[in-house]
Amino acid sequence: MDYQKLCKDILELDSKIRFAGVVNTKGVLVNNLEQGGVEQYLSPDELKMSIHYSMWEWEKSQNLSHELGFEKSSVLEYDKVT
Repeated sequence: MDYQKLCKDILELDSKIRFAGVVNTKGVLVNNLEQGGVEQYLSPDELKMSIHYSMWEWEKSQNLSHELGFEKSSVLEYDKVT
């Protein structure tokens, strides 16, 4: 899969999307893009922490995979960012 294109396509969905990234099952960010011309709210360390928390949520959702199948994607939306 072309992760660069996937991130680009996600950012093009809505100008309010500031960041798109692909994380492997070990929580390592393998590709990401940021919307041009926007101020970044998170430092690199805070971004790693955010990915860690997202992976934790993803791991919890796997408890229902026997009923729902495996999660294919996820979108997070906060007051300030999507």
